[in-house]
Amino acid sequence: MASSNVGTVSVAPSISQNQNSDRADSRRWLWWFAIALMLGAVFRLVWGGAIEFKRDEAWVYRLVTDHAATGKWTPLGMPSSQEVLVPGLSIWVFYPLSYIFGTDDPTALARGVQFCSLSALLLLVVFAWRCVSVEEREPWLWAAALIAVNPIAVIYQRKLWPPCMLPLFCMMFLIGWWHRDRRWGALTWGVVGVLLGQIHASGFLFGGAVFLATVWTERRRVYWLPWLAGSVLGCLPMAGWVFYLFTKPDAVHDNFFAFNRWIEGKFWTHWTTEPLGFGLGGILGTQTSDFLRWPVLGGHPTYGGAILQGLAIVLGVLILGKFVARRWQERRSSRAPLSSSTLIVHAIFFGYGLLLTLAAVRFYRHYLLVAFPLMALWLAQLALPRGAEGAALAWGRRRLLALAVVNALCTALLLTYLHMQGGAPGGAFGVSYEQQVRLTSQRPPRLILPIDEK
Repeated sequence: MASSNVGTVSVAPSISQNQNSDRADSRRWLWWFAIALMLGAVFRLVWGGAIEFKRDEAWVYRLVTDHAATGKWTPLGMPSSQEVLVPGLSIWVFYPLSYIFGTDDPTALARGVQFCSLSALLLLVVFAWRCVSVEEREPWLWAAALIAVNPIAVIYQRKLWPPCMLPLFCMMFLIGWWHRDRRWGALTWGVVGVLLGQIHASGFLFGGAVFLATVWTERRRVYWLPWLAGSVLGCLPMAGWVFYLFTKPDAVHDNFFAFNRWIEGKFWTHWTTEPLGFGLGGILGTQTSDFLRWPVLGGHPTYGGAILQGLAIVLGVLILGKFVARRWQERRSSRAPLSSSTLIVHAIFFGYGLLLTLAAVRFYRHYLLVAFPLMALWLAQLALPRGAEGAALAWGRRRLLALAVVNALCTALLLTYLHMQGGAPGGAFGVSYEQQVRLTSQRPPRLILPIDEK
């Protein structure tokens, strides 16, 4: 009896100490998440004129200012890369922003896009806390932190372009799909799933991939009638666009379909590198090598950009290598049923990637904007597998934190480069809006675009 009492007395303080230590550790990591989100806000809002402003952005600005001046709604959007006009919703999503932020110049309207991207990040954090189970919550929070400071995500979530509005709608889609076993959730999933494709065509394939994965794995859990009703409602805004396609089809380029793209695998190479913040060629184009040499001090390149990009790849290799080693050790163990977190990632990694590849269309990096926030979640799940604890948990957290720090430094350097250098003609980014204003010493005149010819 005495020895039993002694054991009880010795164990209780130990349990209490461990719980206090876990709570303190969790609070410390929450501070890192908060810092990343605050940096994400700064990155998206600083130097509002250091944004890309070429043909597409000018077209959006013209159509939105026309609505602000006349109150008329454009029936169709701007031309796609294949010179086919896109649905009007791709422009309508900017109309509320024109009333809130004004249309005095493109930076005012782009400010609305930036606040929408911040709203998507905050919604992601709220979703993680309110909807995701405790066992799976931390990778979702890390996904928000990584996206907040990712240089590719920051550049795309700053400019005046329809795909840049996708993150906020992606979160509404995700919330609806997550609650697919409730009528309101299935209805939301159906409505927003169709709206995504009207903002950018990649949304149709994205929604199709999620639908097929859900039917394949857990079709009995879904309220399909509300989902169908929502899908029909979501189709209504694109009635005019469907009529346009059938009555006035525009010829697409000869390279629209190319079956050699079946073996290129660009979707997966971009998927694995973009969460690392690697691959600025799609943002800068021919200016990439110049940025990698930056900052230039006293006429001598320091190659800070190249060092940061190299560190991001090293951290990615470490995370992937650790994951592969872990899966090899656990290869004979039984597989747990797919959770909603794993299912949605698999649906996009395999389903959307396969559909996009089989479509044999030219792949652009912005086709992954519709996958918000799933690429970052995928990476966080690799570093922090479900059930990780102790040394494994600490290892994953430290690697993700290191990646967030590297990306934050890279983003700060990239924004400074674009602000000071102003871009370059002919590059993927082109000349920034503020540089165009600087060169002309006045605000550019309202652009006259041939929108009536279509």
